[in-house]
Amino acid sequence: MSPSVPELPSRVVDELGDRIASTVEVHQMMVLTADDADAAEQAAASVLSTQDVSRVHVTVRAPANRTTVIDALYAALFPGAWHGARPRILSDAEREIDAELARPGRTALVVRDAQQLRTDGLTCPYGTWRAADDRNRPLSLALTGTPRLAQVLKRPLLDSVNSRIYTRYHLSSS
Repeated sequence: MSPSVPELPSRVVDELGDRIASTVEVHQMMVLTADDADAAEQAAASVLSTQDVSRVHVTVRAPANRTTVIDALYAALFPGAWHGARPRILSDAEREIDAELARPGRTALVVRDAQQLRTDGLTCPYGTWRAADDRNRPLSLALTGTPRLAQVLKRPLLDSVNSRIYTRYHLSSS
């Protein structure tokens, strides 16, 4: 069970709301951090709930590599047994994920605890976002986590991900 996250001051909600609205409007990527990863995730969920956007929340389990990210994305997009098991071949699963995200309407993909992802794990949601962007599909990507996420994104292999981040926001604990 997660510790309770205190309510955000209205000034923070307004500022974060403006940044998220802008990010969603132009279908870009954002990074939202807080000292407590749960606070970042809950703030994103709270503010996104006020936007005209479908939200897909993804929580990746260890080892947080490409396979587990695809598993988490697949489970978030196809909950329950109605769709069946994820295809064994990752590229087939990615095609199904891409097709689902291509449906009409604006979607925000929120990746929780992104600082825990391995490099290949972080490039996976970025690749999904980039594929949607290349096809002019409205998909926004929010990476949430602790301030360590900023250091993770400085890895040389993540230069392309880091350079495409539209906005960054840190929720201070004060």
